[in-house]
Amino acid sequence: MGFNQCCLCLSLHQASLIITTASAVVYGACFIWLLVRHEIILGYFQQEPQTIQPILWLLVAFSGVFCLCFVLGAFGSLRQNQKIMRFFSMIYWLITAVVLIMTIAAWAVLVAKREKAVTSCNEYLTQVRGSRDLPGSGVFGVYDGDCDASIRNMMIVGALIVFIGNALQIYWCCIVSASVSRMKSNVGHQQLRDLEDHYNNYPSQQQQQHYYYYTAQQPPTELNRSSTQKPPMTY
Repeated sequence: MGFNQCCLCLSLHQASLIITTASAVVYGACFIWLLVRHEIILGYFQQEPQTIQPILWLLVAFSGVFCLCFVLGAFGSLRQNQKIMRFFSMIYWLITAVVLIMTIAAWAVLVAKREKAVTSCNEYLTQVRGSRDLPGSGVFGVYDGDCDASIRNMMIVGALIVFIGNALQIYWCCIVSASVSRMKSNVGHQQLRDLEDHYNNYPSQQQQQHYYYYTAQQPPTELNRSSTQKPPMTY
């Protein structure tokens, strides 16, 4: 990557830290919401529970694992650990691909089974005799208990996630990869500077030869003795 800043004001390091932290919060919230509201979600698809239940628990597992991965990425970005960030960058691309496939598949299933979802939703409301927990109720002026409008709102939100959310996540992956490349480049430059300082402080072979030549050309220094000093005894 050839750029050093993100959004014209943030450095790559700051952008990576914000992306990983925000993603960890988002996936953690999804994990908690799916656990708390799984019965309501299953109420939309009472006619096909054997198909929806594995998908729902798979989403729960993925959201939890993704949250932990982003926590690791936030830690690596905060500590500027090159090994952790290189590993996280590969994991992030894998997460992006998995999320892209899963969101497209889930949105397509919702669109294809809209009528069955509305029917199951009405059956669910009849069973629980209430609508306060119905996802999508109250959004865009929709009345509580309007299953058709609730499903429509979920389809709109799903479309935004599929197209805009995944596009943003791919862009964020590029930012994290660029941050890792920049970190690797900075480490390489620091090693080169340290090596250059070492050779600058150590005399070269040519300088050593000049020093030896200059020393050899100097006349021998006579030892000055005072008049009171006795000559050495000879035997």
